[in-house]
Amino acid sequence: MKTARALGRAVGRVIPRVRPAKAAAPQQAATMEPALPSDVIATLGHELRTPLAALLGYAELLQADGDMDQAQRRAYASACYVAARHLDELVKAVVDEGARGLSSPGLDRQPVDLSTVLAECCELVRLDAERRGVMLHAPSGAPRIDAICNARAVRQIVLNLLGNAIKFTPPGGAIRAATTTEGELAVLTIVDTGVGMAGSSEAAGPHPGQGRGLGLSLVRSLARLHGGELAIRPVDPAGTLVRVTLPRQLSPDEAPMETLPETAAAAVSSSSNSYRMALSCA
Repeated sequence: MKTARALGRAVGRVIPRVRPAKAAAPQQAATMEPALPSDVIATLGHELRTPLAALLGYAELLQADGDMDQAQRRAYASACYVAARHLDELVKAVVDEGARGLSSPGLDRQPVDLSTVLAECCELVRLDAERRGVMLHAPSGAPRIDAICNARAVRQIVLNLLGNAIKFTPPGGAIRAATTTEGELAVLTIVDTGVGMAGSSEAAGPHPGQGRGLGLSLVRSLARLHGGELAIRPVDPAGTLVRVTLPRQLSPDEAPMETLPETAAAAVSSSSNSYRMALSCA
């Protein structure tokens, strides 16, 4: 019962963010522009899908109960909370900032433990991986690796990459995710045994059949906005290695995020045309 109430409070923090728009007067309806461009709505749906599926999946398991022990119940409730918190932050970003909220990580950068974020995100996608027959290997008890970044943006990066790996790895395949450091960089690596990548090792384009590749384009924009980078290359005999680097500390001459309008323009523009540029594959 306590778990159900805690879950209800977590979901309750998400729902009030979404309020229906006031009806427009008839004479205004013809001239009003949509609140969000269609491509922004598509990206919002893309970003919400994974945490929402995790929230519903773990909530169903908690509701079924069965022979679940207390430790497992706490783990499922924790996954629900992480999913609800991420949903809350995504919706708040759009409500508060409009279209730019999806691809702008905000003004606050602080030390974020990349290993903890990876572990949390692996739990959010684990049910989907199991349903597809894909083995997901995540490090247990990995050492703390801090990256100076926005926590919500890092979760977006990790969830998009894990989601792509799961989607394009056939049943019986495997995904391995890990974190490490290289000098002043925090490094996230995800390797799958899926269908592989088309194109050069430097391309951040979609897997074959992925279509618009919204997730990878957003990952690249977010990584670069933090001073990091996304790299993708095929691995033998089949599969893909995706690597994201993020800074472990700010350089003395690095400008704060709020003073980067030119370099971040494509990623944070609220207009439909600029947003399409941010979401197109490099």
